[in-house]
Amino acid sequence: MNKQRRTFLILLLAPTVMGAGYDPYRLKMLGYGQDDISFITGGGTDKEQFTRKSTLDYHHSLRSMGYDSEGIAYILQGGPNRERDLRKSELDMAVKYRLTGKSAKEARRLSEAIAAQARSAIIHAERQQGSRQFPAVMIPAYASPVPIPAFKFGVRAYSPLISEEAMRRGIDPLLCNAVTQNESGYNARAVSSKGAMGLMQLMPGTAAALGVRDAFDPRENIQGGVSYLARQLKAFGRIDLALAAYNAGPEAVRKYQGIPPYPETVLYVQKVMKSYSDLKMASSMIAPR
Repeated sequence: MNKQRRTFLILLLAPTVMGAGYDPYRLKMLGYGQDDISFITGGGTDKEQFTRKSTLDYHHSLRSMGYDSEGIAYILQGGPNRERDLRKSELDMAVKYRLTGKSAKEARRLSEAIAAQARSAIIHAERQQGSRQFPAVMIPAYASPVPIPAFKFGVRAYSPLISEEAMRRGIDPLLCNAVTQNESGYNARAVSSKGAMGLMQLMPGTAAALGVRDAFDPRENIQGGVSYLARQLKAFGRIDLALAAYNAGPEAVRKYQGIPPYPETVLYVQKVMKSYSDLKMASSMIAPR
């Protein structure tokens, strides 16, 4: 990077030196909207403006990851810095428990119990070492914290349908959820660069062969995707090969007599197997004893 460009970036990213706080013009150049700029620069010390900007950036990051308004408000309550990460982990644990087929109430209870243990450990560490407090800063549109975690919409809406269809086909619901999680992130309107559609990312030809009329209809997409996965499991007898066939096609698996040496397919199989392992671990933790 040349000296002129480096100087420009330093001036752009740094708060203005002319008076307290951030320069609205520079924030606009960084892509912030007018409402965001007004929120960040709404008075106070440099530290207070920095806190509001950091909170706003984290809010947008959570939104892009699929957390709903209630979940974001829950995470962004005040307290020690590590409390935010703990609350986010609590939501993520609840989502994983929900994927195992447990009720929302049971998933919340289990995730809260584990989070309470971690919180006790944090409180003890804070007393021993001290910690900088992160004040509660509420984003205007999401100003009210909620008492219990919310779930990501896609998981809450579609996991029961996936589990129902998987059990009907005689395959593990956790595997089908792991596939959906990696295919679309539970986005029923997802479209890949290659044209794959919906929750389980069916290609147009595959969808037609499976009798799926509308690949963006969640129930139809799930029925087609689970059916296709069940076929691959029956054909190849191994989960990793079935996943490779789901991603690259059964012809490719037969051609190479194993997982095709395509970087995308190799990575896909690894990611789905990891998600499947995580879900099985979560399921074993909450199994009746």
